Amino acid sequence: MGDEDGSCSVKQPLVEDEERSGVPYAGWGLIKKLPKSIWFIFGTEFCERYSYSAVKTILLIYLTDALLWSEQTATIIFHAFLFCSYLTPLFGANLADSWIGRYKTILFLSVFYVAGHALKSVGAIPMGGGEHLWQLTVFGLLLLALGSGGIKPCVSAFGGDQVPANHHEEREVYYQLFYFFINTGSLFSMVITPMTREKVDCFGDHCYALAFGIPAVLFVIAIVIFVAGTPLYKIEPPHGSVVTDFYRTIKLAFHNKAEYNQPVEKFVYHAFPEYPKCWLDDVDHALKGLLIMMPLPFFWMGFEQQGSSWLLQARQMNGDLGYFQIYPDQMPAVNSLLVLVFLALVANVIYPVCRRMRLLTTQLQRMGAGMFLGGLAFLAAFLLQIQINDKAAFATLADQEASVWLINSAPCSVRASASQDHGHMDIGPMETARFFFPEPASGLGMRVSPVECPPGVQSTDPELTFEMPDLGALETLFVVVYMDRELHLRQHHGFGSEQVSVKTETGVKIYNSAETEAILNIATSDGVQYFNIEPSSLTLQKPLPEGISSISVDIGGWSEQIEVSTKYRSLYMVTIVPDLHNQDERSYELKVITIHDADRVSILWQLPQYIILTLGEAMLAATAYDFAYSEVSMRLKSMMQSLLMLAIAYGNVLAGLLFAFLPPSRLVQFGVFTLLIFGAGILFAVVANNHTYRGEIIPSDDYEPLRDKTTGGYGGTDTPTH
Repeated sequence: MGDEDGSCSVKQPLVEDEERSGVPYAGWGLIKKLPKSIWFIFGTEFCERYSYSAVKTILLIYLTDALLWSEQTATIIFHAFLFCSYLTPLFGANLADSWIGRYKTILFLSVFYVAGHALKSVGAIPMGGGEHLWQLTVFGLLLLALGSGGIKPCVSAFGGDQVPANHHEEREVYYQLFYFFINTGSLFSMVITPMTREKVDCFGDHCYALAFGIPAVLFVIAIVIFVAGTPLYKIEPPHGSVVTDFYRTIKLAFHNKAEYNQPVEKFVYHAFPEYPKCWLDDVDHALKGLLIMMPLPFFWMGFEQQGSSWLLQARQMNGDLGYFQIYPDQMPAVNSLLVLVFLALVANVIYPVCRRMRLLTTQLQRMGAGMFLGGLAFLAAFLLQIQINDKAAFATLADQEASVWLINSAPCSVRASASQDHGHMDIGPMETARFFFPEPASGLGMRVSPVECPPGVQSTDPELTFEMPDLGALETLFVVVYMDRELHLRQHHGFGSEQVSVKTETGVKIYNSAETEAILNIATSDGVQYFNIEPSSLTLQKPLPEGISSISVDIGGWSEQIEVSTKYRSLYMVTIVPDLHNQDERSYELKVITIHDADRVSILWQLPQYIILTLGEAMLAATAYDFAYSEVSMRLKSMMQSLLMLAIAYGNVLAGLLFAFLPPSRLVQFGVFTLLIFGAGILFAVVANNHTYRGEIIPSDDYEPLRDKTTGGYGGTDTPTH
């Protein structure tokens, strides 16, 4: 309601500004005072977050491994999906506040949510030829983004409606528990869904249809739980076109300032008396909240990369711990697990200790600390990537660069040297080496000299040359073979890093050095594969499951069988070479060479960056929910919640744009993200330094709507003049 001067009546803050949001963190006993209806909302949120997080967890791997999209394309699509998921909350908030209320909005948009799940699950079923209908996947993701994003601000704000407006401590405990159930649901999905994807087979491949189908069932359960609590809910009616009025108010303030330029206390007061000061004060606080939120997209730009660049980083690492396997898409579960611990830790340990030192006493100070920790997490990811790059078997090549692989299948150690002073390297029997040529050149050569050969091996020096390309990168392979008592050097093109990158399955290549066609069969837990290998040729990469595979070869009546023990995301070459102990007869040996060994860097080295980022999230995200809720009246709460989601949306836009334009080097990408997040943290500190918190607004049942439904006029003591 409006006072005589058109201003809002407000209650005094429960605590002083510097102590705001400090006391409730010690009040976990207030949980028992929460309304019973809130527990239905918690159950709904648990199932809904399981549903959404399951899709988000395996989406990038599905796009790269099932749809066979490039890592860059898949990463951009991933962040585009997240952008839509966090853009649609603005639509959901406007629908709830202006037309049908939060309760009906949640039910209405759930229809799109279910439809998106259904299309996406059907699209994951391979059709004829093993291809997937990517169109169903994309359309399903769009519907999923509309449904999940549209209900996001409504569910959180609907729960806030159940707590009396003047019970600040209980409401803050509600938001902490709300965030607890968000992360509990996410945690379960991030552990279970990758195991479903990896361990369950259907349609002759990983069962993505089931991995996407289970979340669909969980969301149906979420709807059932939500509807079951209906008799207990406090359902607020819509308050009118809040987004439209918000926009018109700002537009009118700009117009009147330009037209009359009267001195006013606040900028929005230029819209008085057309709008009452009660409403204008609300708009003013909303604008100040928006100003505070401007740097937040940079934090979310980094945070959301748990499912993209951090996941791709994990795929370069070794998740085999001996007693169990950690899959790359399970690592984000660390965030959901730790945030449950850190929410209690910051509430009961960190904040009380800091408050005694007069540190982190306000909401914005805590959010600023979270921003800084986000930058620190990416600094840790940057340092880890340096270690990965140092030990990686494959490196990305730029235009006009060349990389030469040399595989020694001969019984001698050899010394390989490249022309133009590129150095030399000694390579033992059944070992590999790699040469890099960073600058464009022509006529580059490779010479191989035998070292410490057994008796009978001719000391020849085979040599081949190759030309650098005018454009693009060159990746080639030389194989040292021993035939007819001499060393031979054979070159094979098409050995590009895209064929052997760690995004593919564990695999094997077969090299037949004989001058006779070989018949090969590979027996694995997935079945038996048969194919022929031409003389002196290299096969394409053949996928292998982890564990023991049996490989047998038949050449002109000679046959042999070996077992190959494969590790996760590793690449091997089985070479068919002459038997030195039986040179008078045409007999051969099978030798296994490890080309890429995934045991380079343990995936556990990602834990520091997850720990730091999760601590930053516990400080920033839960606090931001309450900040967005408490800074405005009941009428604008859903809109402010949706604008908080919009900050996450813009963070994904920033991530997608940067991935589109930055070089493919993950090290460069992490370095840029680190600088941007730290810079945004500094900007946040500057903007938040002089912020004044809003007092508690009177309950909505005492707060008149902006527009009078019977007269078409505005609430308050003044009416518009035009």
